[in-house]
Amino acid sequence: MLKKYRIAIACAIELLFIFIVTHYFLLPCTVIPSDSMAPTIKAGSITMVQRRNFEGEIQRRDIVVFPDPDTQSALYCKRIIGLPGEEIEIRQGITYINGIELDEPYIAESYTGSFGPYEIPENCYFLMGDNRTHSYDSRYWNQPFVSEDDIRGKVCVIWFSEGFCWKTL
Repeated sequence: MLKKYRIAIACAIELLFIFIVTHYFLLPCTVIPSDSMAPTIKAGSITMVQRRNFEGEIQRRDIVVFPDPDTQSALYCKRIIGLPGEEIEIRQGITYINGIELDEPYIAESYTGSFGPYEIPENCYFLMGDNRTHSYDSRYWNQPFVSEDDIRGKVCVIWFSEGFCWKTL
């Protein structure tokens, strides 16, 4: 009798597994619409995001997903640059954290703008795209800091739009 229902049981188990993984561990895959995170994540790439089960584990250089701080109407994907309580300043394209130059090897194109200095409030983060000249990020939002509570998850896998390449972060 079980042989008769083997496919149905296997499908039910797979659906249960998919539900548990996507409901508790991963956000649905997201297509990145712009090049604001290039060269790390190119437009058209698909990301898998680990849900926010990592309280206290947000670190500088993590790539996270969060709602638009000004309108809450869209999800953004940016890199954590500044942490709570730090002073951030950008002078002629160079980022300084508490007066010390930040090493940013993920930036491919130089940026010449300036910003700050500003102190990042507790439980908040300062985020920027890797493509600094083409990224709408903390430098331009009305509310430049993203609350820890608003961070939905960390990008953990990227499938590139060119071919079937992928990488984990």
